[in-house]
Amino acid sequence: MLTSQEIMLIRVTLQFWYEEMDLEDADLFAIYSGSFSIMPLWGQEDIQLLRCQLLAA
Repeated sequence: MLTSQEIMLIRVTLQFWYEEMDLEDADLFAIYSGSFSIMPLWGQEDIQLLRCQLLAA
């Protein structure tokens, strides 16, 4: 189970990604995820929804 500190770190990271990264850039995602075989299928709304879910966790 994640601690509240770990959840906070994930939320902050998601917010940074949302504000600073180009969500359409698959190459950038691959660099940060460590996998060139996974393509992101989410958008800004999905990231914000996940942040809200983590806030409630």
